[in-house]
Amino acid sequence: MMKSKITAENLNELKSKTKDKFTLFLINKLIKDINSDKRNNFYETLDYERITNLVKKEEIRNKIKKSKKISSEILVYVFEIKCGNKKRNLEIKNNWLVSDLADIIIGLFNHEPMHLYEFKLKNHSFGPECDEWKEMFDYPDNIRIDSAFNSIDFREGDIGEFIYDFGDNIKHKIKLVEIKKIKDKNQKVS
Repeated sequence: MMKSKITAENLNELKSKTKDKFTLFLINKLIKDINSDKRNNFYETLDYERITNLVKKEEIRNKIKKSKKISSEILVYVFEIKCGNKKRNLEIKNNWLVSDLADIIIGLFNHEPMHLYEFKLKNHSFGPECDEWKEMFDYPDNIRIDSAFNSIDFREGDIGEFIYDFGDNIKHKIKLVEIKKIKDKNQKVS
């Protein structure tokens, strides 16, 4: 573990970058700890790394939130999804949520429901909003697919990963094969 010099100035700089109450609580606690006579450099370093990670994730969430780009057109995303030796094709409309995509993948591969999952797309992670400290995912999965993909510039030909059941760690390769424009709102999607 790389030891960094933790100072009140460094922590106040991080404090200016966050609005998250939990992160602010951790920063204030660490400021108090570094001014204490009973310092523990090991735990201070762990806390500092946790705080910097939380601030980075908050910056990513804010970037995605600010750049939500919802398409004015009706689009269909065509995916090729592989898990082991199984391969499935899937089409889903752009106004569905990332969580809907997860539910469909879980059903397509007959996974036991009710486990945590994560999408890893272009160095960003999307998952269920279950972590009260926001340390797990860059952004929750209750966002429209087009908004998520447009915000991180996920395009045709890009490949991502869907990880299901963190105990069994079942990995799926997801390829966005095509984005089709739909002219008729009532057109069925397969």
